Amino acid sequence: MNPEIQPVAREWFKHYGIAQTNKLYIMPQLRIILIIGCLFAALSSSQAQSLSNTSWRTLYPPIEDTVTLHFTDDTCTITTTTGARILRSVFKQSGKNLITFTHSRGMDSCPDLPGSYHVDLAGGYLTFTMDEDPCDDRGGSLIGKKWLPFSSVTAR
Repeated sequence: MNPEIQPVAREWFKHYGIAQTNKLYIMPQLRIILIIGCLFAALSSSQAQSLSNTSWRTLYPPIEDTVTLHFTDDTCTITTTTGARILRSVFKQSGKNLITFTHSRGMDSCPDLPGSYHVDLAGGYLTFTMDEDPCDDRGGSLIGKKWLPFSSVTAR
């Protein structure tokens, strides 16, 4: 043990009523606690982040405008800056970062054709990677874009 730390360690053991012979057993216990804590933190951070009640904005080249993707508890809506609705879908997040859309109405709607996408929130923006989707229009609306966080969470 470092000679400068020895007096501090003795005071700590004395203050907490720990006999000095027990200090040899404390270090392995602290290591185990730290390892368990780190594992718990890693597992917690690997859980999927919910998109519910968030909004994201990106450039949408087909209309040469930015669009906003609003998520509520179970519905998402893509609107233009003027408030025109492009797409409205029911969504369900499941598994690790997997989201499934089922369109209900809109310009690019594919009724009764669910599509699933992997969600990535790295770097402070949202990206979608297609898992499986028979609807080409939906994929064109979502993938290949970096969706930036937007402060409004009200779906129109």
